[in-house]
Amino acid sequence: MQHILRAADLSEDWLPSFEKVKVLSLDCFDTVLWRKVIEPTDVFYALANTNEFKEIGLTATLRMKAESAARRKKWIRDKSTEVTLEEIYTAALPGFDASQIAALAALELASEIQHGFIFKPVADLIRQAKARGLQVVIVSDTYLSEAQLRKLLFSVMPELEGLIDAVFCSSDYGVSKSGGIWKHVLSSIKVQPAEICHLGDNIEADLHGAQRFGIQATHLLHQRPDVRDILEQRPQVAVQLLPNLRHGAPAPSYFHAQFASLKETSETAFNIGYVSLGPILYAFADFVLDEIHQLSMSGKRVKAAFLMRDGFLPSQACAALQGAPVGSDINISRFTSIAASLYDKEQVLKVLENSLGPDSMPALLNQFLLPEELTRKITRLVQLLPARTGICPPYPPE
Repeated sequence: MQHILRAADLSEDWLPSFEKVKVLSLDCFDTVLWRKVIEPTDVFYALANTNEFKEIGLTATLRMKAESAARRKKWIRDKSTEVTLEEIYTAALPGFDASQIAALAALELASEIQHGFIFKPVADLIRQAKARGLQVVIVSDTYLSEAQLRKLLFSVMPELEGLIDAVFCSSDYGVSKSGGIWKHVLSSIKVQPAEICHLGDNIEADLHGAQRFGIQATHLLHQRPDVRDILEQRPQVAVQLLPNLRHGAPAPSYFHAQFASLKETSETAFNIGYVSLGPILYAFADFVLDEIHQLSMSGKRVKAAFLMRDGFLPSQACAALQGAPVGSDINISRFTSIAASLYDKEQVLKVLENSLGPDSMPALLNQFLLPEELTRKITRLVQLLPARTGICPPYPPE
């Protein structure tokens, strides 16, 4: 039995390692359902850009503060920090009626659906559990209700509606996984604690909290430390390059599930390339292939070519994305490319302005494709010029 499991190591052998298990229990967020943004709160920046939020002056920051206020109020009144989505919006907008609050809650749920996706290895785990005759339940610390969480999951992946047997939300019971929601889970599904195996990404709630009730639990670890270090630097870099992020738009993250599925490797260059350059090259390759497709659909004859050496990585990325080589890899020497640019007097003068000097003279004479006899004559004149006049041709600027 493993108490800590790397996402990349989640295989068909994991579930059978638990003895006498009748129920597979799963955390929801960042276990079953992941988001296409860096942080969960990035969804609020997408909401802040909607007409509904703009009309009432609700920002991402106010949405976050409202949640803290709602939890503080709930603790003072009921000694619980578990709140509903409706209670959060009521804290933000106390003058709104129930229908207005419900509309805002529905808007946030729609945004969560838009930004959510199901982590494929966990989807495969759910299918495996059902094939083995196990119950599958979701146990989540969330301000969403059971009905809202079901809608979220089944909208993102409709197949789950036929695979998930029960959903338990902390907001419905007023108690979290660490606080004891497992009492309600056990009472509802009527099995012994040792007959449940639970998987989740929060070490306290999903591992320690479940183990205190005798449940067989495992902590799902997303990324290796080196990959996690790279990912943690993204927000600082992103907001400098794109100042609109976390003001008018959420900070996106489209590849962290692929990184989580990456098997262990000791090749540092591969790790840096895969995690840092991989998304950039993927996006560029996707752009190139789309351009080729659009031009072809318009009836134009397209011939793609990648100019080495800078074109090597884009060529490889396009081939990987297409599943076959794309176009041709071509090479052109610097000598040839400069020669091709010398199509009039002005271009020749520009080259001379930038490069003329005693040391560059032999290369320039060769570059200008002058006859051999003329080249020798100019070379002799240049060698004699300082002795005759006491001056030298101008050197290139430092």
